[in-house]
Amino acid sequence: MSSLGKKKKYLAFNGTIKERRLLDGGFGASFKLHQSFSAKENKIQKDCFDFRARGKGIIKTYFSSSKQMFRNSYVWSERIFKCGSSLWHSCLSNEKFAITKLCFDISDRFDIIRGMKKKNVFYIIILVLALLGMVLWGLPLGIFSPKQSIAPSPSSTVTFPSKTMEKKILMVVAFKDFKDEEYFVTKEVLEKAGYLIETTSSQKGMALGTEGGEAIITLLPNEVNPQDYEGIVFIGGSGMAKELDNQDFQSLAREFIENNKIVAAICVAPALLAQANLLKGIKATVWSSNLDKSFVKILKDHGALYFDQPVVQDVQIITANGPEAAQVFGEKIVDALTKNI
Repeated sequence: MSSLGKKKKYLAFNGTIKERRLLDGGFGASFKLHQSFSAKENKIQKDCFDFRARGKGIIKTYFSSSKQMFRNSYVWSERIFKCGSSLWHSCLSNEKFAITKLCFDISDRFDIIRGMKKKNVFYIIILVLALLGMVLWGLPLGIFSPKQSIAPSPSSTVTFPSKTMEKKILMVVAFKDFKDEEYFVTKEVLEKAGYLIETTSSQKGMALGTEGGEAIITLLPNEVNPQDYEGIVFIGGSGMAKELDNQDFQSLAREFIENNKIVAAICVAPALLAQANLLKGIKATVWSSNLDKSFVKILKDHGALYFDQPVVQDVQIITANGPEAAQVFGEKIVDALTKNI
């Protein structure tokens, strides 16, 4: 055999060996893969069986619990039914017993009445009717008879206090910007002395002070009857300075003077009395400052005798010069009313 033939034969032999090795390797790898897949498949299958077994156990447990719950509920319902039935029979028997007893009582009473003699029954009926008549007409018992109102004899008259008999004082304020301290301090002094205060202004409603105070206005000047009041008090403030020419206010002051009532004014309000020609020859005071003497001039121009004092009284007219004098001003009014000046 030539060398070329030997070489070919060698190559063929080697190729066969390699091919066989490859085949053996392929078969080995595939076998290993098959074993691996079989193991995983077995594990998965086992897990599935485990889950199925657990599921069956849970379902079995649930059904057994449900069965036990149903059995318990049935037992309890049977017990409740028996208890309710026994209660019902007990109540029914008690009611029957009570009704039966009542019937026997009524029957016994009727038997007693039937056993009585007709004469005794007649007397009993007469006695009951007599008692009813005594109660209705109140023959022996005065508490059942209707109470008669005893009219007072003409000689003895009983008087009761009323608001119309209370002593009242009228206060006059500007509807806007009256002086709070002058109004409220004077009002408090008068009320403590027992006087009823009513307030009037140019309009009804809620009058406002310079410091936010409020005064309820219930009547107008033309609705005032001086005979109903012991006196009148004019309150000052910047609002009253604009009302000095108010004819309704001036007319009120004149009417109170004519009816011999106390007329009082504080702060700038005495200037209103002066312009109403009520201070001619009268001692009076009024508010003033180092820079403003205009209100003093009004008093002097109308014949008033000006005094630089906190409070001045001349007969039935009382004047004060500002809020600092409000307390003394109110006390002076009470003193004048007490003395009936």
